[in-house]
Amino acid sequence: MLAGEKETDAEQGDELIRLYQEEKFDIYMGQAYARAALLHSLMGDVEETRVLARKAADALRFEFGEEHEDTRAMKVLAEDRESHWSWDAVRRFEEMMEREGGRGEGGRERMGMMGR
Repeated sequence: MLAGEKETDAEQGDELIRLYQEEKFDIYMGQAYARAALLHSLMGDVEETRVLARKAADALRFEFGEEHEDTRAMKVLAEDRESHWSWDAVRRFEEMMEREGGRGEGGRERMGMMGR
């Protein structure tokens, strides 16, 4: 991630929500809230992560049910963000890159971000 992109990424999640609301894609709001919550979580934004993850969990519960893995993941993110893989990952990744002299060898695998 390049310097200055942090705000843009979180703003893109917020824009996704706005567009879904504008276009009345209500059935997909859980997914939009989840994506925005993850983007804010990656940046370490405590309040927006909590608010969006709660909205995502509520919408996903309605769409998929209480026990669906996405519903459960958003509940975890809302209630215990530090235990979620995404929490503050950008900062953690940047610190790892500094420690390794910019090599970042295996960084994504160690952070549990493969396939995300």
